[in-house]
This record gives sequence, structure tokens and C-alpha cells, in this order.
Amino acid sequence: MTLQLRLILLIAVLLIIKACSSTETITVGSEARTASEAPQVEETEEEEVEAMDPVTQLTIGENELIRSMDPLFAHNTTSQRAIYIVYDRLTRIDRNGDVQPSVARSWEVSDDSLTYTFNLRTDAFYHDSSVFTSGLGRVIQANDIKFAFERMAQNNVPQSASAKFTDKVKGFDAFRVQQQNLFFADERIIPGISGIDVVNDSTVSFTLNAPYENFTRLLAHPYASIYPREAAERDRGLHASPLGSGIFTFSHTEGDSVYVFARNESYFNNSLFSSSYQSLRFMSFEDEGRLFRMLSSGDVHFVPETGPQTILSTSTVDGDLKPGYDETLHLASTGMKEIYLYHLPDNFAGIDYKMLENISNVLKSDEFADHFEGKFTVDVHLSEELIEGSTDHQIKAGFIRTPHISYVSQVIGGFLPEDSFLLYPVRSTNRDLSLMFTNSSMNPRYGVKVATIRYESFSLMRQDHSGIRVSENPWWFEL
Repeated sequence: MTLQLRLILLIAVLLIIKACSSTETITVGSEARTASEAPQVEETEEEEVEAMDPVTQLTIGENELIRSMDPLFAHNTTSQRAIYIVYDRLTRIDRNGDVQPSVARSWEVSDDSLTYTFNLRTDAFYHDSSVFTSGLGRVIQANDIKFAFERMAQNNVPQSASAKFTDKVKGFDAFRVQQQNLFFADERIIPGISGIDVVNDSTVSFTLNAPYENFTRLLAHPYASIYPREAAERDRGLHASPLGSGIFTFSHTEGDSVYVFARNESYFNNSLFSSSYQSLRFMSFEDEGRLFRMLSSGDVHFVPETGPQTILSTSTVDGDLKPGYDETLHLASTGMKEIYLYHLPDNFAGIDYKMLENISNVLKSDEFADHFEGKFTVDVHLSEELIEGSTDHQIKAGFIRTPHISYVSQVIGGFLPEDSFLLYPVRSTNRDLSLMFTNSSMNPRYGVKVATIRYESFSLMRQDHSGIRVSENPWWFEL
């Protein structure tokens, strides 16, 4: 073997050794479009996330768990915030609250304001995934939009999303009623939502039942997220393996309380994202006090929806931080919110609207007002004459499980005689319940409004992360 050949072999061996000894870096973007979704990739990403500087990793503290990463199952605002960053929609809301193009690069509205024609971007790609034949994310097509909206009407998903569109888009309600009530394929004669038309791969139109000026704003809601049929119809669906086209990609979970997302360097709209964050870490806490301690210590950087007890202990009536907290934290208002208390007339217990004297007395009491230090206001709508002695009746009340509704309903119960007021966490009403605490209005046929409780909602963040923007839309934030 010649000396020249020996030298060439030696150099080749040294290069191989160096390559094998270097740390593998998993990047998200065009340079990593052949990366698989194997478990070892997730482990590598987890190690990198743990080692990241706080400037590049943002830890978000939440009061609720992410229950699902499927947009149609996003019952709480924690899930909706996570879905907001992983998926895109036809439109988006900017920092000024105005509607802007997203997956739709432009749209036209007919003269009668009934038909919206959306022209899709041709550079908006889904994240890379094994659900695609090549493993590379494909471009979003008009059929994906039609599929996502028709999936809202299926009988195996919650109807929260369809409720936003069923009375607005032509043919939506007819298709939904068929999907909900006919279970044999040969009985279903309506093939889809007639008001959604796929013109071509990059054009889709929506025809409305009547003009609705906020239609493009409604399309920016997380419920209207876009995803590929290939991912939604696989065995595990989108619950634990979300697949969108958003600014962040799903990385991994740690138990059921931590979700980690990695920056999508190939995002079509990266010019909108000016911060240095390469990773977002959502951490959920059952204990509101522990979440605040983690924020105070710097282990959590941003709390989008501050719990009621934290607000009571850290803020003034004017919405400012109390002395001592303002040195390290920044408080941002996300607008006024309302909790509604409804009486359910058709309850099995026969509790009449006039039998709520005990509830009325609590809501009107100085003790109740003092407990909330003037930060919660109550309007009692009970106008009919109440039956004296109605405090003897046992009342069953349902409540939507959000931090503020849970706390307010428990405080009311604390002022009432023991065992006279029973609370049940529910997602909808039933006839075992006499009262319902909710954050959405009810049809007067099914519920009579007893009281409205108003409060100002806030986000808290560390001073060194105070550039984060929030809005009155609880799922919206900008980094």
C-alpha cells in the first residue's frame, strides 16, 4: 500500500470518528425534512430543550391540563392556546385585533356579502410526518379545509366547533343533523356541506345563509384549524400526535402535565415571529399557589390566564400589581369576563325560580363582596317574589370547570348551610341540576339567568419576558 493511499485512509477514518462523536441536533425545517418520528428523536429533543437558555425556551404555566391536541376537542383555553401555535387557519388576528390573511393569502366577497372565496397560499406546508408517503409535509389544499369543516359535524366529535358555524354556512345544519341522527351510510343522502365549494386545489369558497360581518374573524378561532385527513383518520388521530402547519411543531410530552413544542424554521410566515424562542414548554398545575411560586422563582415565565386567588392576592382594585410584586412581574389585562348563573326550570327536584332566596341573599351580601375585594361585581337578576324559608331546599348546581367559575361557585357554596348546595363539574346541563354556572349565554327556553358576575382577567409574566402580547381572545398570544 503506497504512502499516499495510507494517508487518504487515515484522514477518512478520522473524519468518521469525529462525525460519530458529535452531538446530534434535530432541527425543524427544510434541512431536516427526512427526519423520522422515531422515539429516539423525541428523547434527543427533550435533552436539548432541558439545556436551553430561558431566552430561547419559554415556559408557560397553565391552570388546566391540555386534554387533547385535536382542535375539535379543545374544551379549555389551555388546549386552545397550544392548538393555536401548532395549527393554522384561513385567517388570523393581529396584535391590533384586526383580521389578516393566514393560509388564505387573499379573499373576495360577493356583492351580496354571502359568498367568500379564499385563495390559498402555495407555500403553506404541513409539518413533516410519516402519515405522508414521502415523510415530508405536503402543501395545504382546498380539500383539507372542506374536510376539517365537515368533520365538525360528525357524531364522534364534540359539537362546540359546529355550533359556531351551523347557522352561518349554507347546508351546514342539514349535514350536521344527518350526521348526528342517521347511523347507516345508505340512509345518508347529503354528501357534504353544500355551502363549502372546492373550486380547485388552491381555492375554496364559503356561502352563508345570511350576511355575517364577522365571518373572517370567526375563521381565526382554534376550532377552525386546518389539518390533513391522513392524520385525523389514523388510529391515534390528532389527540396525542397533532399535525398542523403552524409556527411550532409538537415535540414531546412529559407525563400528562407538560407539553413541549419546537420552532418551525420553515414556517411560511416567519417574518411575523420576531422573538428568539426556539421552544415552548406548557406546564399545567392543579395547585394555583404552586404555579405562582414557580412564576416567582423564574421556573415559569408566563401565565396567560391568572387564577382568581392569585389576582386577589397580587393586584389592586385598579388592576396594578401590589408593591413587592411589580419589581419582577408584569401584569397585563385581557379584558372583562363574565360568569353566568342560570336556573334550570325543567329540573327533576322541582326547584322553582322563586325558591332561590338563599342564593340571592349570598350574592347580595356585603360578606360576599368583601371576599372579592371589589374585583368581582355581581348583578342579581331575581325580580320575582321569593319564597321565604327556601333555604331548606337542597340545590344541585353544575359548573363548567374553569379556574374562575370553579372558585366563584365554591365561594358561594361556602356561605350556604352545609349539604344545601352540591356542586358537580359538567360540560352541559342535565335535569338532575337546578342551577348552572357557565361562561356562555344559554337559550332562555332552557335557562333563566339568576346573576351575572363580572371580573377583569389578567396575564402575568416575568419582567424579562414582558414583550409577550395578549388580548381579549383567551387563546391568542404573540411572542
